[in-house]
Amino acid sequence: MAIGNYQELDVWHLARELNREVYQITKRLPPSETKNLIDQLQRASTSIPSNISEGSTRSTLKDFIRFLNYARASGEEVHVQLTLCLDVGYFQLWEINTTLILCERVNQMLDKFIESLKRRQKWEKEEARKEKERKKDKK
Repeated sequence: MAIGNYQELDVWHLARELNREVYQITKRLPPSETKNLIDQLQRASTSIPSNISEGSTRSTLKDFIRFLNYARASGEEVHVQLTLCLDVGYFQLWEINTTLILCERVNQMLDKFIESLKRRQKWEKEEARKEKERKKDKK
């Protein structure tokens, strides 16, 4: 399965930008959150571009989609954790609104990419079925 270079994917670049934003935001969280919220936010945000790149190296669309779903789940995790930061008063909305919007954008792009690959996967299966039928009819 050749999807091309993951570094050419817009969603991968946007996920990297989100990761940088999350690292900047976590610098402003209280040190008491180091073992909890800071580590979790950083791990989840790092997971997004990591899973996109890892999935792109897999040999099947099914595997690639699975890794994109992991990235999408991590994107949702980042969004929820940032929302929880608002709930407990670590930030005001205006301080992290751009990051929340960026997170939503990454999640939307991942959703569209996953759906696109699922359509491609369905098309490839149908083409393989048709080819099998053609070979069967020639016999």
